[in-house]
Amino acid sequence: GIGVYGKTSDRPLRNTFVNNIVRNFYNEGIRITGTANTLISKNDISRPQRTTVNNFYGIQTGGDLSARIEKNHVHNPFQIASNTLTAYGIYIAGAANASNIVYVENNLIEDFNSAGPQNGIYLFTSADYTRVQHNTIALHSTTTANSAPTTSGIFNEATSARQGIRIQNNNVSITRTGNMSKYAINIAANLNTICNNNNFYSNSTGSGTFIGRFGTTNYAFLNTWQAANGLIWDQNSTAVNPQFVNIATNDYNPSNLAMDNIGATLNVFDDIENVLRPTNNPDAGAYEFACSGGSNIVTNFIAPTDTTINCFGAANGRVDVQATLGSAPYTYYLFPGTANNTTGSFTGLDTGSYFIIVYDASSCADTVYFKVTQPSAALAISNVVPTNPNCTNANSGSISVTATGGTTTYQYRRG
Repeated sequence: GIGVYGKTSDRPLRNTFVNNIVRNFYNEGIRITGTANTLISKNDISRPQRTTVNNFYGIQTGGDLSARIEKNHVHNPFQIASNTLTAYGIYIAGAANASNIVYVENNLIEDFNSAGPQNGIYLFTSADYTRVQHNTIALHSTTTANSAPTTSGIFNEATSARQGIRIQNNNVSITRTGNMSKYAINIAANLNTICNNNNFYSNSTGSGTFIGRFGTTNYAFLNTWQAANGLIWDQNSTAVNPQFVNIATNDYNPSNLAMDNIGATLNVFDDIENVLRPTNNPDAGAYEFACSGGSNIVTNFIAPTDTTINCFGAANGRVDVQATLGSAPYTYYLFPGTANNTTGSFTGLDTGSYFIIVYDASSCADTVYFKVTQPSAALAISNVVPTNPNCTNANSGSISVTATGGTTTYQYRRG
């Protein structure tokens, strides 16, 4: 791997490790200790082809000031999936301070296929003033493991006295199989931690699956986790399946719009793919909801669309649309209003102008516009003119009326 070691009295300054492929190391992919203003960015770190190994540390720090660890891809720590050693995607140790914060942001940590303990991002007991933000962590190992190894998407083991730790705008998905304890978020003792605007998804076929853990107490659901620290943690977070676009090709863009725009503004200006983030309400995780390469979606109106209300005031308009050429599934949003569905069918529409935005699984979008119309006035009958028969028992009587409003052509029926 790569290593830089200094000491507090003589720190190596402003080292950068950018765009490296770090593979098949024994223990640590990139290790820094006692440095200042170090940048670790856009590195691909894995160990897929080495059999003689120790615990896996993708990136490890120790007592560093003002380090920025961003846009790295950490994955595949073991060649032998039955390996029971421990894996740490990013491991932060040592005290920073309020003027020299350590930033861990926009990293992708995934595919830890092993039988041992797994930790996406780990904050050691000595960690201070660390910002863990906008990271995507997906631990979905299918290797059989016993009940011993613990899995934590983010593990904050910092002691209760530590300050300045913030865990925000992360997207953590834990679907590892087996009957071990599994946590999207694990906080050992530090009540000072700010933890919010995350998506924490934990769902497994095995037992021991929890959203979070604080101290020695496990929390299976988001609402119980939100109460773990006096209704302070994750009040603006979600716990939904991010529905990654295609993990087989390492496309960890989320497609579940339920977690769209849940992030807080943290001055993280772009994502792992250099897509600009909005000023307000960015997306949780390393990926901003975006449409890569432009939208190919084509949306057409299909039967039984009927945008003409036949009876004035009936509010029974209907529109049916169908999207093609994008990445299924599609979600359809009708505006104005809040209606949305996956069928593209909307009924009970009143007169007015509408538009439908269609999103596909890659967050590409298409928009179609339409109007629902109705007669200008309700159907009315006027100018009723009866003519009586000219003699008894004759059939010469008649009646004439004038119809207005409604929808032409009119049909008349004598009753």
